[in-house]
Formats: sequence, C-alpha cells, structure tokens
Amino acid sequence: PMCCDLVAAIDLDRFAAAVKSAFETHEALGVKIGKTPDGLPCMIPEDFTAEPERAAAESLEEAASAFMRPFDLEHDRLFRTELVTVHEKRFFLFDVHHLVFDGSSIKALVNDIAAAYNGEELQHEALSLFDVSIWEKTLKESERYKAAQEYFGKLLDGVDADSRPVSDVTDPA
Repeated sequence: PMCCDLVAAIDLDRFAAAVKSAFETHEALGVKIGKTPDGLPCMIPEDFTAEPERAAAESLEEAASAFMRPFDLEHDRLFRTELVTVHEKRFFLFDVHHLVFDGSSIKALVNDIAAAYNGEELQHEALSLFDVSIWEKTLKESERYKAAQEYFGKLLDGVDADSRPVSDVTDPA
C-alpha cells in the first residue's frame, strides 16, 4: 500500500477525477481473476470504474489500518483507492496487487495522475498486458518457438538443476 500526503491547496474533486482517469487508462488494473474451462487461474478483462472511496479518520494510522487488507482474488478488483481526511490534512491511499502492478509502474501511474490533474488528456497504452498475452500464445504455436524449445531441450538434457527458490523455513516436524 502507498500513502501520499496531499498539499492543502489541492482540489479534492479534481484529484479524485484525475485518479479515476489514470487508473481507467490502464486496462490491466481492471482484471478479475477467474478460471479457464480447464480450471486454471487466468486474468479476465472487465470494464471497471476507479472512483476513489472517501473517508474521514481521527488519525492516519486509523485510516491505514482500515484500508490495508488482503485482496480476495476471487471477488475483489485488484486495486483500491481512498482519499482520507484527518482533521485538516488529506491523504491519498492506494494499493494495487502485484499481479497487475510492479515497482516500476508506480512512477507511470503517479505521472498519469499528475497529468490528468493538470488537464492533460491521457493516452491509453499502445501495448496492453492482454496484447502481450495473445502474442505469447501465438509465439508458442510458431515453428521458431518449437525449434528453440527443441534446441534448448537437447542443450540442457541431463542437466540436473532445481531452479525453485530455496525455502528459509524449516519443517518443525
């Protein structure tokens, strides 16, 4: 979760509209987790709105405590936003699940919120997460991919390596 301390002069309605616009520009943020016909988990694109919730609290700690909770992957959207007023101070809280958002995405999202707040029209992504998924699926069916798979299969044949992370938890049993 992230918390931004907003300047006193900020227009909260304009800021809320900027947050809504920035989030809705990035289609991947609106996915739901579902299952394929085979029962495998998958991302399902959905139309969504991103109007920030509004709350008042006696302290930032109280607001943050109420805001922070695990995502219910089967029912929740994968982000939440909230504008919080604590006495005269205002904060923007947001949390985005790592399935659709990584550390390098923060700068892009914050820049988009600032641009929208300043009246700039945001451009939708030229290449979305879904475009990449379709491309990967097509690639896996190509002759080039199959040839590479065969090449590396032969190259690594007989190599005994376990690439799974090593656990730092010992079995108490």
